[in-house]
Amino acid sequence: MNVAAAPSTMDPSGCPPNGRYEYLLQQVVQLNTDLHKTVALSQSLKSERDSLQELTQRLKQDVMRCEERCEKMQEVLMTETEYKVQSDRKHEALMHKWKQQLEIKAREFEVLQKNLAPPKDLDQLRLAIQDEVELPHRQRTQGLQLEIDKYREMYYSVRRDFEILKTEHDQTIINHVRTHDKYYRRFVNCG
Repeated sequence: MNVAAAPSTMDPSGCPPNGRYEYLLQQVVQLNTDLHKTVALSQSLKSERDSLQELTQRLKQDVMRCEERCEKMQEVLMTETEYKVQSDRKHEALMHKWKQQLEIKAREFEVLQKNLAPPKDLDQLRLAIQDEVELPHRQRTQGLQLEIDKYREMYYSVRRDFEILKTEHDQTIINHVRTHDKYYRRFVNCG
């Protein structure tokens, strides 16, 4: 018995029709899997981008707050410096005034010494007048010196605070830039 083989219909790719179907089905499944992976990666990148944008906003706000604090401290420093300079000028003016008063009193004393008393009484009188003139001057000078020391300490304290805040501000900016660069590189490498 001679059975002729039934002609099989082959598709142009050389695969039987049902093999071609399986092949196309596998292609569809593979493409579907790739699509899901791509969508998941896209969502992950979008989520990371949103996180980076949020972090960038927070960093910008932190930088603005640090800059505002720095500006306020600079204003305080300038105010304290101006006050110290004014106080020093006032102190110098008072010292000059008292020095002139002391010189006037010394001349008056010399005139009195020549005109009034014998040398022994003059020495006692000179010491009494000198004590009378110098005591208030010494007290004022000591009070002003204490005030100068107080303002000098305040100035140095404000200056230290300013330097600390400036250093913190600079370090915060450096840290923010490093963090931003790290996330940006990660984002660029993922994309």
